[in-house]
Amino acid sequence: MLNIISWNVLYRMYEVKYNPESSILKKYPDETKRINDIINIITSMIDNNTIISLQECSASIIDVLKVKLHNTHDIFTMHVRDDEYLLTAIPCGYNFKDDAINQDFDCSNGIICLSNEFIRIVNCHMIPQTYAKSDVTQKIISLKHPTKLTFVMGDFNECYSKLSLRINEYYHVPYFSRTFRNRCIDHVIFNKEFASHIKYKTYTIKTSNISDHNLIR
Repeated sequence: MLNIISWNVLYRMYEVKYNPESSILKKYPDETKRINDIINIITSMIDNNTIISLQECSASIIDVLKVKLHNTHDIFTMHVRDDEYLLTAIPCGYNFKDDAINQDFDCSNGIICLSNEFIRIVNCHMIPQTYAKSDVTQKIISLKHPTKLTFVMGDFNECYSKLSLRINEYYHVPYFSRTFRNRCIDHVIFNKEFASHIKYKTYTIKTSNISDHNLIR
């Protein structure tokens, strides 16, 4: 059984800049303590079949996870800007490699695309369509591999109802309940043609006291 964790863990400088009175900053005046709590949550729910997908990840989080997971997971990162990264951790032995795609930063903050012989794993942080210069939906559609089981996960910045309406010809879109400010904008989706063959359960883990997003799995 494959387990998938996706979480926008909140790049602290965005909270400082855009929401300086937030309860998260008040609870965690020391970022080291927040990072430790993030790591503890992640490591408490992983095993050798768990894929981890993080958005708005700092270099400090990456450094700790590389130590914690060095025996169990291969870690792939993408630099977004400043100290902000995307991170995907894949269990060792799955033999995933970078699957080069055309990066379009007009509609995303970053995308990590990985594949093995049978599966493609995509971790993405999309720009809200209001601010994007190109079509976000079309970019998501283009990430689907024509023959491999494709999981696209991350912060889509698009609510469930609009997303499922726009891509339901291509992807199955499970519902994860509210993940950000009473909206479901974090997703794990997969090819529509595989939907009848996959059994799954979705969970939302309340983590809004640590990040402005809840964790999904």
